[in-house]
Amino acid sequence: MSALYSCACVGEFLRPGRPDVVECSTCGAQMIGKVPISRELRKALREATWMASEPEAIRLADFIESSTGCTAQVVKEGSPLGRALATSLGAQRDWNVTHRNGGFLVNRPGFSSSDFKTRSRLRKALQRSLLSSRQPRVIFEPDETNPAVLGKLLESEFAHRVGRRVAAAILNPVKRPLSATHPVLQLAYHVSADGTAGLRLPLEFKSVNSLGDVFRQDALHQLALQAIAFGVDEGVLLRAERRFSGDGRYAALRVANLRDFHSAIAQRWLGDDDLVGLIDAVRGRC
Repeated sequence: MSALYSCACVGEFLRPGRPDVVECSTCGAQMIGKVPISRELRKALREATWMASEPEAIRLADFIESSTGCTAQVVKEGSPLGRALATSLGAQRDWNVTHRNGGFLVNRPGFSSSDFKTRSRLRKALQRSLLSSRQPRVIFEPDETNPAVLGKLLESEFAHRVGRRVAAAILNPVKRPLSATHPVLQLAYHVSADGTAGLRLPLEFKSVNSLGDVFRQDALHQLALQAIAFGVDEGVLLRAERRFSGDGRYAALRVANLRDFHSAIAQRWLGDDDLVGLIDAVRGRC
């Protein structure tokens, strides 16, 4: 097996072995190895379409409002954002895109928004940060039917379609990396939203097997940390099915009051003495 690496300094090159993380000898940037996906999956992604499901979007909005304290509004199909989503997801792609399976980078230094999804994830991230010898590495899943792999490929497909069909002022699929300080735990973190809506709101893309699947609140925690870094208190949650046979559905919501939602739960974590000890130890090393 050989993996493809790419950097603006050196271009693309092949390296034998499974995908890994490699530092560019010229600029020091991290490059993650990737391998091509099958011809069948490339064809399926190109021809796939998704339609907005208002009933599922309403159900999801009702659930979020009743269980989290956030407010959630369905993105109307006739709104600029609704039309942008329909334009991107409702028609097949008629140009070629080279999708690749790139694996998942772990052990990155510092904290990311995903480290604050749950108390257990935060605990692991704190413990990891105290082990300075751990180096970033790539976890590569060769099975392209794995939900995590399909989710990344679907997110990439969405980004390619939006980039060619929608004005960036309405919906921009370019990942926007930012850094911020957690409002309760006072830990610095970095975040990379899946895009922006209306130039100012973070977009979080989540793929699911079915829109009827149980909704996990950790997606809202991730969106909340993005909103805080953006200096806003709302964001767009896009939930799309991992179906490539033309019968896929999606639901899009504008979710607000994210800061209070996440901060209230993070405040409860401070009742865990062991967790507080880890936080203090990390702060002491900064």
